Amino acid sequence: MATLYFINGGFTDQWNDVNNWSLSSGGASASVRPTSSDDVIVDSNSPATIRVGATLGFTTPVCRNLTVDTGFAVNFIFTQFYALRIYGTLNLLGTIGNEITLAYNYTYPTYRNFLLFGTCGTVTHVNATKINSFGGKRIIFNASTCTIDTCPFWIDHTPTTRHITNATELQAINDNPHDDYILDNDIDMTGVNTWVPIGSKTLGIDIGSSALYVLQDSFTGTFNGQGHTISNLTYSAPSNRGYSYAALFGAVGSGLNPDGAFIRPTIENLTVRNCNFTGNNSCAGMVGFLISAEMLNCHVINATIFSNSTNAFSMGGFGGDCYGWTNMQTIINNCDVDTLNLTSNSSVGGFLGDSFCQSASSNFSIFQCYVNNAHITGVDDNGGDVGGFIGDCEGTVVKCYVNNVVMDCKGAGNWGGGFGLLEASITNFYCNGSIVNANYESGGFAGYVDDSTILNCYADVNVSGDGLSDNDLGGFIGRLESFMSPTVTNCYSTGIVSGQTNIGGFIGLMSTGTTLTNCSWFTGSNANAIGSYQGGSSKATLAEISAGTDEPDNTQFYKTDHPVYA
Repeated sequence: MATLYFINGGFTDQWNDVNNWSLSSGGASASVRPTSSDDVIVDSNSPATIRVGATLGFTTPVCRNLTVDTGFAVNFIFTQFYALRIYGTLNLLGTIGNEITLAYNYTYPTYRNFLLFGTCGTVTHVNATKINSFGGKRIIFNASTCTIDTCPFWIDHTPTTRHITNATELQAINDNPHDDYILDNDIDMTGVNTWVPIGSKTLGIDIGSSALYVLQDSFTGTFNGQGHTISNLTYSAPSNRGYSYAALFGAVGSGLNPDGAFIRPTIENLTVRNCNFTGNNSCAGMVGFLISAEMLNCHVINATIFSNSTNAFSMGGFGGDCYGWTNMQTIINNCDVDTLNLTSNSSVGGFLGDSFCQSASSNFSIFQCYVNNAHITGVDDNGGDVGGFIGDCEGTVVKCYVNNVVMDCKGAGNWGGGFGLLEASITNFYCNGSIVNANYESGGFAGYVDDSTILNCYADVNVSGDGLSDNDLGGFIGRLESFMSPTVTNCYSTGIVSGQTNIGGFIGLMSTGTTLTNCSWFTGSNANAIGSYQGGSSKATLAEISAGTDEPDNTQFYKTDHPVYA
């Protein structure tokens, strides 16, 4: 254990530069960098700027105790994916006119700034914003005072196993959202008018990315329904709440334990039946907001999900706003929605409203899930990214299907029997139903596709335009874009397609740079495979697409031994 002083002896004031550390104030370089056992002092002989990142050795910045007492203004700049981890006591001794400033210089500020695993000593006159790190404690600053509270992402807690037998105990999960729960019997929620969705006891906090707005008390434990059912639950989110979190589970996931390891909540073996949820976003039958979690053997039966707002988004039959990140993978396996009535406008899906993943598509995976008997209706012609399965889809989807989806676009576009906007890996998927009143980029399988790998899939979905300049409609894909060189292999479409411009039995509008292999469309649906070939002449057929005359009987597609599943 040593006491190290930050000096200006190295490269661009980097914390990780061994030349910037001395054993005395203003002394010579000791050619070391702090460990978790070392105390650090930033004083009057230190530089006015300290850059904290993982450069120059790629070592996570750490120390035991940190004291900053300079007599002049100090600026901490966080430049990488790493916070400064402090395991002892934090003392920040700024003065009026010489405040200590914490700033980030990266896309996702939530990873950065001080990560305090110890205690807060004296902290005065600090300027900072959005100091909500993934782990440690959250530091709330203003120009003259500082308070410390538990960071919503730090779960310093040993779970207790609790049994649920009635509605009161179910609601009380919000008092201990990091524990483990077992449902011992069915629960009828009829007459429960004071429901607060699990994991949404407090209002959300902005953690620095417009895509994330997470609750401080999100559910991070486990819930085993043991095959039981929660029925007749009704909830309408307050209109003044920025995010609705309207579902049985309002928010699930986004937890860390004190050593920084991710906690993956699990919800399994549970059915929600006869539910009615109203909200403008993060609204669904099972979970409104989901990140870094597993959902196994869960079912939603007879759900009504509703919003009449033209600004509504992220709403689904099973999940609303859903995320999977590196080291925070989300997995949904053997879950389904049976009988759904959903009204909303953007990022809407019969199964999930949206699924987003960071980096690799494997960070969000869906296996053997389905939607059966769904009616999805838009609010007006400004909506989009609506799918019978997922509205806005990233990730990996394997062996899933949508059966009997009826979709009314209300003059909007980017609607699909399976997916509205698709940038994902999809294997062994089928859908059937109908889409009406589409205005643009809508298709039986997906509306708009790019950066995707689509293998062994088919669609039997009738697609019709709204009669008002509708365009780019296809039996399989409305618009296949080529920015990220998508591939479509062993895929089929059989639905009837009608509209005005760029209408194709398989694809409405296709760009150069895409790859189609062994694909087919039922010629009775439309004479042309491709409505328009962007970047080349319009073509009725392509060499990669067969006429599809070997598939006159649409019912053959529903057999699991069909070649589409080979």
